[in-house]
Amino acid sequence: MNIRIVLVMAALVAIQGCAAMSQAECETGDWYAIGYEDGAQGRNAERIGKYRKACADHDITPDLRAYQDGREEGLREFCRPQTGFAAGRRGYSYSGICPADLEPAFVAAYQEGRHLYSLRTQVNDTTRRLALRKDELHELEEDMVHVAAALIDDGATYEERAILLLDAKDMAHRQGELEHEILNLERDQAVFQDRLANYEHSLRYDY
Repeated sequence: MNIRIVLVMAALVAIQGCAAMSQAECETGDWYAIGYEDGAQGRNAERIGKYRKACADHDITPDLRAYQDGREEGLREFCRPQTGFAAGRRGYSYSGICPADLEPAFVAAYQEGRHLYSLRTQVNDTTRRLALRKDELHELEEDMVHVAAALIDDGATYEERAILLLDAKDMAHRQGELEHEILNLERDQAVFQDRLANYEHSLRYDY
């Protein structure tokens, strides 16, 4: 993947980050360059409001026109299909910031990436649930062995055996539930993995 896209996507994590500025930064800031950077990183237009608030503490007003011009130019760098796809496959949201002439291609690629994210999430969630159920079944089977051993213990009383038999019945019922759920999860996992593999094979972008 293009290193520029990697850097842009890393910056998306901090889209809503702090926009505090010192007095020197407010006084000497290149507002076109600041706007360009925000646009190239896909930041929302509300970002300028944070700058205005920060600089107001120093009785300084940002150059709004220069910032907007820079941000619009930066957005044209950000709103590329490859960036849209990368944002989607990481599960990021899109707030409609791209210019009208670039948005259709960006959104189409974003949706492709978002679908990939959804398919991968589906596989990962199913795999995680399957592992949890298998662990539970393993622990249950160990407990059932202990109960069976206790049942044939010559030292067990009638009342203790009665309780153990009830425990064994409950465990056997839960064992059946778990085995049935594991079978269904394994089938789901195979289907989801197949869907993911087929979709990845059809993609136009690196994933």
